[in-house]
Amino acid sequence: MTFSILVLCTGNIGRSPLAEAILCSRLAEGLGVGVAELADLDVQVSSAGTRAPESRAPSARGIAMAARWGVDMTGHRSTPASPELVRKASVVYCMDSSQVRDLEVMDPVAAQQVEMLDPTGAEIPDPRGHDDAYFTMVGERISRRSMPGLVGFSPRWRPVTLQQPGKRRSSASATPISPARWGLFSGLRTRLVSVTCRGVLFVCGGVV
Repeated sequence: MTFSILVLCTGNIGRSPLAEAILCSRLAEGLGVGVAELADLDVQVSSAGTRAPESRAPSARGIAMAARWGVDMTGHRSTPASPELVRKASVVYCMDSSQVRDLEVMDPVAAQQVEMLDPTGAEIPDPRGHDDAYFTMVGERISRRSMPGLVGFSPRWRPVTLQQPGKRRSSASATPISPARWGLFSGLRTRLVSVTCRGVLFVCGGVV
């Protein structure tokens, strides 16, 4: 079973591809693997735009915004969102309410599984038409909010580790987490999505 995250914005040439790249990096860090190895764990992160044409290139400012976080978007091309893409994703994040409205027109059922990337529900605005400082502000908000909670367990519920981006800890120092205590973590967000994939429990919906 593949665990997949889909990130949506409007044009898929700025906000969502940046979030896609940051999520890939932080998922890999949390699991202790390289980004290229995520596919071996059946983990996938992708992005699309609810009003995106096929294969549009990012703007120069969008490329510069991503470069500040070490993301090379020069080869990125936009992908239009579709009900099929949304329905097959384990978790779907959007940047603002306009993507939800667009999906409600496309497919009201698919729209029900969409959440804001910002776990507080705040919108991350489209920087198009603004200056470099505004692009930087949007990039910083995406970077701060692209941090899914990750807890890894073996098939027999022996805790592996609990890691946050930039805070590496050995499994020996990890706090034991039993199924009985799981409710303490799930209560931190009103909506958490969990998927078991190859013996690892992935939890998305905010920092655990």
